[in-house]
Amino acid sequence: MFIQYLFSDAQYFFWWVIIAAGSVCLHELFHALAAYWEGDSTAKDAGYFTLNPLKHMGGASLVVLMLTGMCWGLCPVNPSRFRHTYGDALVAFAGPFANLLIMALSGLAALLLMSAMGESASALQMNLLRFFRLAAMANAAFFLFNLIPIPPLDGHSIISSFLPGTRSFFQSMGNAGFMVVFILFSIPAARAFFWGGATLLSQGSMLLWSGLLGL
Repeated sequence: MFIQYLFSDAQYFFWWVIIAAGSVCLHELFHALAAYWEGDSTAKDAGYFTLNPLKHMGGASLVVLMLTGMCWGLCPVNPSRFRHTYGDALVAFAGPFANLLIMALSGLAALLLMSAMGESASALQMNLLRFFRLAAMANAAFFLFNLIPIPPLDGHSIISSFLPGTRSFFQSMGNAGFMVVFILFSIPAARAFFWGGATLLSQGSMLLWSGLLGL
C-alpha cells in the first residue's frame, strides 16, 4: 500500500501527497473559475474560490490519499446557469487544463534546472529535479485520466456537451462509472497504455520547451 513509502521513501511519500493534493485543488479551482465566467456563481457562493484541500477534497479524500496514493475532489456547479451552448464542455475541460498547465510548468522547471546543473549537481538540485519530474508526470496522468469519457470524470461532460444524444447513456450509468474505471485499470494492458501515454505527454512537453528555448 502507498503508505508504506512513508517508511521506505518518505521524500516520495510527502512529495506525492503535496503534488496530488495541490493538483486536485487547482483542478477544482479552475472548474469554479470557469463556471463563474460562464455565469454560474454556485462554487463561488459555496466558498470554492480557494486552494484549501479540506474544501475541495474533504477529510476522507485526504486520508485515502495518504493510505493509497489516490484521491478525488469536488466542485459544485449549475450548468443551467451557463451562458454559452458549450459552457458545460468549457467548465469540464478547465479542470484537466489546470493539470496540463502544471505539467508544462513543472517540465519547464525540470528542464531549466537540468540546464543549470551542469556536470555536478548538489543534493538539493537532484531532489528538486525529482520533485518537478514527479509533478510533471503526475499531472500528465491526471490530465489524461480526467478526459476518460466515463462519469463522473470530466471527459463525459465534454462528450455529452458536443453529442447531446449521449447524455441519457451517461445518466443511465449512474455510480457504475466508478466500477467501469476500476475494472478498466485492473487490466495490465490498459494500465500500460495509460502510463505510456502519460510518459509520452510529459516528456513531449519537455522536448517542446527544449526546442522553443534552445536548451
